[in-house]
Amino acid sequence: MAEEKTDSEIKFETKVVNNKIEVTVTESGKVNTYIFRIPSIREMTRLGVHERDLRMLDSANMNGSSEGIDIVTEYLYRALALFEILLEKTSDIRLFSEEKDGKPVIDSSKFGADINPAMLIGVQQGFEQALNSFRKNRA
Repeated sequence: MAEEKTDSEIKFETKVVNNKIEVTVTESGKVNTYIFRIPSIREMTRLGVHERDLRMLDSANMNGSSEGIDIVTEYLYRALALFEILLEKTSDIRLFSEEKDGKPVIDSSKFGADINPAMLIGVQQGFEQALNSFRKNRA
């Protein structure tokens, strides 16, 4: 079942296909698809720990806590962790950088200024809704 939502100029469509969560984004006339694996419970804990680690990179004196961080920034950290941990495939080449051995990797610290934070957060929220629906339908 596909769900659609819009965020001003950005359109999101989310669906579960072959046990993957697929989010299609139309932004400024460009369409990109992001395919994430459905995480195990263990991967969900890894996602949360990675989110904390990203916060620590930006503010070590906070010990990775989200206390005092505005809600938009908190959503953005969650989105960045999602992209780094669970993204399997995308048509959005802006997200890739090269690792030492030349392989493409997702490293959010190298995302350019052309990447819209509202797009990242919208994808993350669509992913969460699809994951909740997937798990509810399996229960």
